[in-house]
Amino acid sequence: MKKYYSVIVALMIVATTSVSLISCGDDDDDNEVLSNSLVGKWGLTHKYSKWGTRASESGERRAGESGESDRDVEKYGSGYNELYFSTDGTCEYIEYDWRGNIDEHNTGTYTLSGTKLQISYAMSVLNIQKLTKDSLIVEYGTTDYYERLSYARIE
Repeated sequence: MKKYYSVIVALMIVATTSVSLISCGDDDDDNEVLSNSLVGKWGLTHKYSKWGTRASESGERRAGESGESDRDVEKYGSGYNELYFSTDGTCEYIEYDWRGNIDEHNTGTYTLSGTKLQISYAMSVLNIQKLTKDSLIVEYGTTDYYERLSYARIE
């Protein structure tokens, strides 16, 4: 009986240690890491869009215009924009025309939850696909439209 008791105690120690080690793993706050990496100025470099059929108000599918666009974006080219993220949770979006003049300008706040980026002036939640020191790739979409935007750090 003493032999079985020793085995049970040993198994309990191993189980307790395993749980302790697992719960004491990397406790870094991923949101803080992502948020700190996000801070700065980003310029759009590539845009992929896909659109398709749309649902009518009655919910029936109807044929609509569909297509896809996959292109690099040059500074002050068609659709060029910049994003600014600050440490205080504020952000700014500036879209330029082909002459370099501001065509659209929005300011607001942002929140980050995991890889989900919510910007107060945006209609959709952005999903961060990639975030490194120099690269940011976000995507968003609905049943009608999908877009993936690639940005390079400017500052």
